[in-house]
Amino acid sequence: MVIESLTTKHKLFRNLTWRIFKRFALVQTIAMALAIILTILVARDRINKVAANNLVSQSRNHVNIFLRYNEINDPRLCNALNDDLIYLALFHATEQYICKSNNFDGVKNQDILRVFDDLKGEDKKLLYNKRLNNDFLYYHSEITFAEKAYSVYMIFNAEKIFQFLVKTNNSILIYIFPIFIISTLLSLFGAMKMANPLRSILSKIISFSNIYTKDNLISEIENSTQSEWEIIERSIDESEYTNRKLLSNLKKESSKFYTLLESISDSILAIDSKGKILFANNAFVSSFSKRTTKVDNLNYIDVIRNHDLMKFIESSLTSDSYSFSAEFAIEISEGKKKYFYINTNPLKDTAGNSYGIVCIFHDLTSLKMAEKMRSDFVANVSHEIRTPLTAIKGYVQTIESIRADYTESEKEILQTIVHNCDRLTSLFNDLLSLSTIEAINEVELSEINLHELTEQSISDTLQSFKDLQVQVNTTFMANEFISNPKMVEQIIINLVSNAIKYNESVSDIKIDLRWEENEHNTFLYIADNGPGIAKEHLPRIFERFYRVDQSRNRNYGGTGLGLAIVKHLVQKLGGKISVTSEVNIGTTFKIQFRKDLVS
Repeated sequence: MVIESLTTKHKLFRNLTWRIFKRFALVQTIAMALAIILTILVARDRINKVAANNLVSQSRNHVNIFLRYNEINDPRLCNALNDDLIYLALFHATEQYICKSNNFDGVKNQDILRVFDDLKGEDKKLLYNKRLNNDFLYYHSEITFAEKAYSVYMIFNAEKIFQFLVKTNNSILIYIFPIFIISTLLSLFGAMKMANPLRSILSKIISFSNIYTKDNLISEIENSTQSEWEIIERSIDESEYTNRKLLSNLKKESSKFYTLLESISDSILAIDSKGKILFANNAFVSSFSKRTTKVDNLNYIDVIRNHDLMKFIESSLTSDSYSFSAEFAIEISEGKKKYFYINTNPLKDTAGNSYGIVCIFHDLTSLKMAEKMRSDFVANVSHEIRTPLTAIKGYVQTIESIRADYTESEKEILQTIVHNCDRLTSLFNDLLSLSTIEAINEVELSEINLHELTEQSISDTLQSFKDLQVQVNTTFMANEFISNPKMVEQIIINLVSNAIKYNESVSDIKIDLRWEENEHNTFLYIADNGPGIAKEHLPRIFERFYRVDQSRNRNYGGTGLGLAIVKHLVQKLGGKISVTSEVNIGTTFKIQFRKDLVS
């Protein structure tokens, strides 16, 4: 069965090659022959004109030179006649100067000039003279002599032109025969070269066509039902129909995808590795492009004018294997500012190579306005409430100083009032601190000595826990970096305080504080040996007022805002915070500070 299939296929391609070869060889040979014949005819006509021009030019120049130095009635004018020029006449009004050879003996001058009427506007023409039974070249033009215009009539013997054509034809035949042989061989070679690709095309038609299979294609070719070109044409028509159908489906899917992107309220911008905009939805164009509604093929720096945002996008392009995110306050128009949370992700082709990035701009303006209103409200409420709390605490302390013989229950009541006043004051202080942190737009930076800042922060924190056994071990694998000293100090104090507060059940509290660095970042690790945090609580511990165990830490209180404050401080410094914990083993906080901040 396999041998039969191979034999059939070989037969198909052998017959197909021979048919194509014969057809192309015949067509190319005929075309070459026609081209050669046409070339000969065109060459003969050109040669005829060149020969005639040479004859006329020589005689006209001879006449012009004679008239330049002689009178027009000089009888020597007729010396211009020769074997080629056999008739010369110059006319002006009544003046006539005629020279003619023996060829025109007995022929009237009127009969000779009548032939010139057949020139019909041409300056020269080869005409047959019936009277003389010969071909002559007739020429007519105008010359100016002594400020008079003379009509010049010349008749040339055409024998010399014919002799030149005979020589030329012989030369053409001598050269054209080998050219024809070479052309025929080249056409045969070309036919063979064209047969192979056509055979390959038909072979591919068998592999992908829905109309032709191997068997019916052999039948079509052997029975001459269709020519090879008809088969190819039909297959191309089929492919065109299929491609149009696929293109229509692709356009529908593309329209759906485009509609989906345009319906997204977030601004979307896709740019290639050179910064040229590949795509921008209407939300982006309406927010950032005021000069034009078409931003495709523009560079992103032509649309985005915010310097910090341009640096962010540039860094994302240079590090196109990672995703980046950040918040920006961008002035959209004069006096109008919007806040965006921007996330960038690399664009990759099917081979996994990055060729650009896509930026998603999430508008935070409404949220920022709401947060500002809340922050202002918290600040006002905190201020208004702290004033009466301070008064209450002052009055209680005054009452305590009036008498010395309070009963234990009375003293407990007064201490409870003072304690709760302190707790409320601490709560509102934390709320005010959080609002203040959120309101910061620009962070003041300076160089920090990590040894001094860390030791001072630990010392200040331990003052509040003198009754507990706390051991803090510090390790410095980094000495300094640029950041905000007060913010970093607050981060250390809050994390160390938390480690102590929630570990008071441990008899010997141990805290390890370690600084490390690499080329781009500085890291702070704070680990404790406390009870740890269950995994289900880890995603929420940075939320405001969230407590893992409401019953813990009754002695030292707490507002539930310490870690939320830490998270906001880290974000304001452009860093990241994460936590790992195991129950009954301990908890470790990791803070990553950027090194590229400039003071």
